[in-house]
Amino acid sequence: MIKASKASIPDAISTYDASGLRVAEKVNDVWRFLIYDVGGKLVVKKSKLESAYERLHRALEARRILDKSMDLLNATMPLA
Repeated sequence: MIKASKASIPDAISTYDASGLRVAEKVNDVWRFLIYDVGGKLVVKKSKLESAYERLHRALEARRILDKSMDLLNATMPLA
């Protein structure tokens, strides 16, 4: 955990995971949670952890539907 403070600048606390990715930050007594995909790309940054996970779940479900649709399309209309 890293804490920073200066005069006239709000206190900030950041929390990092073992790989060095920031997973949470607190500024002006408001926590924000950061969620990354498996490649380390930031996917969601939310003040409410539950809603961030719900949004991530919806995004993953949409991706699964897209992948299934593409598989069906490729099976019915081969490129070659």
